[in-house]
Amino acid sequence: MGININHVLHERSMLKQLLNSVSFTFRAFRYYAVVVIVLGCLSSAESATEIKGELLKWHKVILLFEGPDVKEEPATFRDYRLNVTFTNGDQTFVVPGHYAADGNAANTGAGSGNKWRVFFSPNRTGQWSYTVSFRTGTDVAVSRDAKAGKPLSPLDGQTGTFVIGPSDKKWPDFRAKGLLRYTGGHYQQFAEDDSYWLSIGPGSPENLFGGSDVDATRIGMKDQYYPDHIADWRPGDPLWGDGKGKGLIGALNYIIDIGQTSIFVGMMNAFCDSDDTWPWPEKDISVDGMSTFDVSKLDQWEIIVDHTQKHGMVFHAYFGEEESEQIFEKVEELQVGGEDSFAITRKLYYREIISRLGHFNAIDWNLGEELGGCAMKENQKYGYPETSNGQIKRYADYVKALDPYGHSLGFEGDLDVVMVDYRPWFGGPEFNRASIQGNTEKANWFSTELRSASKCAGKPWVIQFSEHHFPDVVRNLSEEELPAFRKSAWGTFLGGGASVEWWLSQDDYYLTSYKPYRQVMVELAVARDFMLEHIPFWEMEPANNLLEEWETGYCFAKLGEIFAIYLFNAVDNRITLRGMTGTFDVFWYDPIKGGPLQRGSILQIEAGKRLQLGKPPSRPEGDWVVLLRKTNDGL
Repeated sequence: MGININHVLHERSMLKQLLNSVSFTFRAFRYYAVVVIVLGCLSSAESATEIKGELLKWHKVILLFEGPDVKEEPATFRDYRLNVTFTNGDQTFVVPGHYAADGNAANTGAGSGNKWRVFFSPNRTGQWSYTVSFRTGTDVAVSRDAKAGKPLSPLDGQTGTFVIGPSDKKWPDFRAKGLLRYTGGHYQQFAEDDSYWLSIGPGSPENLFGGSDVDATRIGMKDQYYPDHIADWRPGDPLWGDGKGKGLIGALNYIIDIGQTSIFVGMMNAFCDSDDTWPWPEKDISVDGMSTFDVSKLDQWEIIVDHTQKHGMVFHAYFGEEESEQIFEKVEELQVGGEDSFAITRKLYYREIISRLGHFNAIDWNLGEELGGCAMKENQKYGYPETSNGQIKRYADYVKALDPYGHSLGFEGDLDVVMVDYRPWFGGPEFNRASIQGNTEKANWFSTELRSASKCAGKPWVIQFSEHHFPDVVRNLSEEELPAFRKSAWGTFLGGGASVEWWLSQDDYYLTSYKPYRQVMVELAVARDFMLEHIPFWEMEPANNLLEEWETGYCFAKLGEIFAIYLFNAVDNRITLRGMTGTFDVFWYDPIKGGPLQRGSILQIEAGKRLQLGKPPSRPEGDWVVLLRKTNDGL
């Protein structure tokens, strides 16, 4: 017999008194939903099931079950499978669950217990029903067959209901706008209001999850606990264990306060880069070792991502690095690079990550850095031969099938090879996002070309520059290097790109403080502010051909209506508006300081000919952004 709210209401006089004495405001509704579920669960004779959370739309709902009392060992993760089907009207989600040890492992460090858990993010208000599937059998966890293995009582078949109210959160908490999703265009949109999104933020340190405050982390490159940012932690922010995480959470606060809206983080870098991040208790590169997951560590990862989501920061999560892109297949002695080679340990890895992080509203999956043909060299012990296209397709299909919410999926490649190696995927169902890395000088050209190529194939991709490489960057970005960075960032956005994530070639996995890079982040926020506040970027296209000389800047336009022009030097500011009519107001925007639109020496121009845009308000030979907007549109 499943949990039924109506039955519980009849049985609980306390709840009757609550409903009689309190008007049915939203706040009372929310309290009612929480209390009913808890009492209903306690009255169930079948199992001690807890339903936890605020029970609001776009919020994390936790179903915590009592199941087999086991420990962190291969059989726990391979031979049990918990899935829960959630239904509301015509909406159905099949959500993968996971082993949770004692249910509080992030704080206790537990590696054994009888708790099993599912995270769910409801996209509708009203009553939801759920049905539990809990099965056991050899490698049942990785099977896509709903009837694989054998049902395990008393959990299997359990049903129940709960009621979801509207979100009460305010922007920039992602729970205010809901799922960030691909909708068929070059920019992702939020489900709640269809608003468009642009990402800016660090791609360093890639080994954020390898910080020393995270359980079972091998301290190799550094003791990464972010001492410079302990003071940036605030009362009410999360911690775990015996007060760990203050520096790491403080570091996230620091960059969020400067306007950063994404972070690029790896989840497995064994034998790569810093060699300190993996989801297992230790770097045991064996079938058993890679079939055993560290529950407390993964719970702590979930706490970290949860903090980013509550403060408007997209979590760009990548599954692996090129140096070990075939590590799972090699360990299982499969044909490396074979079209059909897909290791069970890899499937387990994907399932564990998606079951623990997939409920977040704004997470971008990245199948891997320099994946397959995008690799720049013959890799090391576990990376070569590179992943085949057949494997990439199977990996992508598996991830997409596991993720009930349909988060954006891409894979990263170096600029020197992506135009060739992305081409087989344009127009197909597997990917909807390009994630590119490389020299910043090429950002505008590649953003424009990838955008055009994907659109011509019939499926416009989101263009994400996930690792802007700074030439000769050391631990402090000099004043001489900042203009090159601005040129790259503006080149990405005015080339139709949707994301700029910066990567430090020297400081990446050694980074323990973001403070030396404050100006980088300030100028990125200035660029993003312009895009969001002054132009309908989702309706615009790259239009460098309108510049008198292509080498003088970048142009982004909605022809006949609005033009955004980044000038490397304000002196070179000729533009051609042939074939267009009307009067355009001329505004200037400072790409260093931001602020309101300003006026220069020419206030208006007439379309239909070659035009000079006049002199900027200051810094006559500096870089500036010019905004041309058809007259009467107002500031």
